[in-house]
Amino acid sequence: MANKKPNAPDVDDLFPTTILARKLLPAGEYVAQLAASAPFFDRQGGGIEATIRVTEGEHSGRLIRLRFVLNASTAEVLEKWWTEVGAEGRPSWSDGFPALFSVLWRHGLDKRLLFKIDTRSAGRFSENILIAVRWDWL
Repeated sequence: MANKKPNAPDVDDLFPTTILARKLLPAGEYVAQLAASAPFFDRQGGGIEATIRVTEGEHSGRLIRLRFVLNASTAEVLEKWWTEVGAEGRPSWSDGFPALFSVLWRHGLDKRLLFKIDTRSAGRFSENILIAVRWDWL
């Protein structure tokens, strides 16, 4: 076991592995790619839940779930992401979030994107939030 990473989960033990996978990642920048997106609906309305997969570093392979609802701060971050991946034009509002995230996924596949993540807590509920996206030109 000398080659095992210090924070690597023990794949033979289901409970610690599950807890580690569900734990929020600390605030910071992560090299990641958009892995999936799906609409969600709740009492406040709805939006889209996007999942990004960390592709480099200590947390490589971890998934970060991000929820987006239509508001000014979301629009600003998504605009920056759109610009960073080099997407052109604008998706139609009638096509909604699914079309937007489809374009972000397609245009981001060949790029090394850095996602700046923070955490937000409200009562007993905590979540990761997206602060910024930038293309690392390495």
